[in-house]
Amino acid sequence: MAVIAESIDAPQKTPRIGILDTARGIALLAMASYHCTWDFEFFGYLDSGTAETGWLKFYARAIASTFLFLAGVSLVLANLPAIRWRSYFKRLGMIVAAAAQSPSSPSSACARSGSSSASCTASPPPAS
Repeated sequence: MAVIAESIDAPQKTPRIGILDTARGIALLAMASYHCTWDFEFFGYLDSGTAETGWLKFYARAIASTFLFLAGVSLVLANLPAIRWRSYFKRLGMIVAAAAQSPSSPSSACARSGSSSASCTASPPPAS
């Protein structure tokens, strides 16, 4: 008969907070809806400047504020009672590595264009 070893020191997983997960999901959907408006403007379906004026300007600020607040609350809850630096830097490293491989990252854009990294800089936004 096999004996299953259980560690007494194994950390207990805390349950997820449903309302927090729901709020983060709503914030992500709201952010996606705002970015659709931005894309509609870029492709000419909306007048230039629509995404940065009126109620959409307020909508964008509300989304960003809510998203940052929820991210901060989540960060605090994930690190109670004290921050786990090893896990933090491991996750940060994974994010940095993924961003470096993204097709939209400046380094990959320079590589595709054949420019050296010293001479490759981000281009300014187009004049309106």
